[in-house]
Amino acid sequence: MEKFNSTILSFSLSTQYAVKALHCLAFCEKPRFRLPEIALCTDAPAAYLSKILVVLRENGIVDAKRGPTGGYCLAIPADSISLLDVVNIVGGKEKEAPLPNILTSALWQADQLIRNSLAEISVADLGPIPTEVLSKFNNNLYSPNPSIPIEDGQSPSGGHNENP
Repeated sequence: MEKFNSTILSFSLSTQYAVKALHCLAFCEKPRFRLPEIALCTDAPAAYLSKILVVLRENGIVDAKRGPTGGYCLAIPADSISLLDVVNIVGGKEKEAPLPNILTSALWQADQLIRNSLAEISVADLGPIPTEVLSKFNNNLYSPNPSIPIEDGQSPSGGHNENP
């Protein structure tokens, strides 16, 4: 049987974290968010998420500001960021899969339908953040101990945090 290659879209962990981060930035009621806050909201490791946010910043999706009033925010409206944009920017991996000729056309069509659907769904379309995530996020801002709130602009050590 003759084999052909077809591109099949898959979603990397980076893409999933990027969508969650953008969702948090779009729907939490605060002008800027520090990396620990976004990590908490997304359940992503902060170091890993930091690299994703750099890529999103370099592509004009998020903005970052240093200093006590710094943090991350969306650089463009959430309704203008499609899920396909996120997949393409962050690294939706395309795998070459050997396929029999009869499946090539069907899978290519399915791939195109998925891409077209992702292009139609914006970050704004994801809707509000679930209450349980939002309450966890709001109750733990900056604080290593949820029972001890920390003033805005301070790091958990009590000093001002200069990094977004």
